[in-house]
Amino acid sequence: MATHKGRRKTHSNTMKPLPVSLLRRKSARGFTLIELLVVIAIIAILAGMLLPALSKAKGKAKATQCLNSVKQMVTGFMLYTGDNDEKTTFAWMTPSVNPYGGITAYGAVNGQSMIGKYLAGLKSYTCPAYPPNGVVPAVVVTAFGFDWLQGSHYRVNPYLGIIGMGPGTQLSDSGGWPSSMGGTFNGAVHTPFRMTSVMQPTARVYSFDANNAGTPYMPTPGSANNFFSNSQGDNDRSNPLNYPPSEPWRAPNIGLHHDKRTGVTFMDGHAESLPKTSPVTFGSNNDLHWTLGQ
Repeated sequence: MATHKGRRKTHSNTMKPLPVSLLRRKSARGFTLIELLVVIAIIAILAGMLLPALSKAKGKAKATQCLNSVKQMVTGFMLYTGDNDEKTTFAWMTPSVNPYGGITAYGAVNGQSMIGKYLAGLKSYTCPAYPPNGVVPAVVVTAFGFDWLQGSHYRVNPYLGIIGMGPGTQLSDSGGWPSSMGGTFNGAVHTPFRMTSVMQPTARVYSFDANNAGTPYMPTPGSANNFFSNSQGDNDRSNPLNYPPSEPWRAPNIGLHHDKRTGVTFMDGHAESLPKTSPVTFGSNNDLHWTLGQ
């Protein structure tokens, strides 16, 4: 057998590198139209899944902030009564009545203004979920030792005492009830109800979200029941169409800005988020949770 010295065959498994020009062509190819459409579809599906959850979380955050505001309001109210021999404020009075006759701004003479020094300014009167219809809280005049406020997004219980302006309670639109039931007016003189006389303070309303911040008065559920017609057949006491067409403001001025729920505080100082089916809001035809005494 012949041998060949100096000649040796070698075999290598190493692949030859691709030409640079071919690599450039592959990297420059990018996505096809179908691949782009698939990516867009996936993004749309993920957005559809995430956006409702984010919106719901944002709504809950606003509801919590709002509940904190009404909680601050009842805390300020309790501090006020503590500084004034347990005497409460009134709810509202017409500015044409003395001793506040110099204040002409509609709805500015209200009990919320009287507790302002215990609160954190206008943000304490502002609901972050209130519809953007241009009604915002504002101090319209400083007089008689108070910053009188217009456009608060909250209301207080009319049984604290009312005179003039609009609908009030089951017993009277003008505050004519026995002094054992709440605060009363004799002309311009307000006789405050005392905190020590409140019956079942854990169940009696102090403040709550307003439906219409431009309406300074507040028809209670019992007051609204006198005008409720159920003309729409839905048994919905929050529906203004179920009240006289010329008087839609007869519906309770109770807001449902938080997923059909209302922030409510009670005379003992606690706060709750209540559904519209609650007997405190639209689930009742009486003022059991509103009258302050018996």
